[in-house]
Amino acid sequence: MSKINFAKEENQIPRWRKIVDHAQACVNLFNNEPYKIKKDFRHPFFYIIFEALDKRGIVRTLSYNCFSESEQESVAIKLYEHFGVDIEEVTE
Repeated sequence: MSKINFAKEENQIPRWRKIVDHAQACVNLFNNEPYKIKKDFRHPFFYIIFEALDKRGIVRTLSYNCFSESEQESVAIKLYEHFGVDIEEVTE
């Protein structure tokens, strides 16, 4: 499992950029096709779930924790702009 480095010296890069870059790297590494972005809230955390389809049609997911609802919205929009896939709100 890969881990995003949020060390102090890397704070110049916005958090959403690191998430978009990580999702793109995973898509490239496994040759997956971006499928869907989900926004989920599990008290007290906000999550972004990025889904991609592998070559066999199996859905692969990446989950990112966000610190606030506004950050979740911002990251979802940036992922949408980068990958062009639908954003879905999880209501379970």
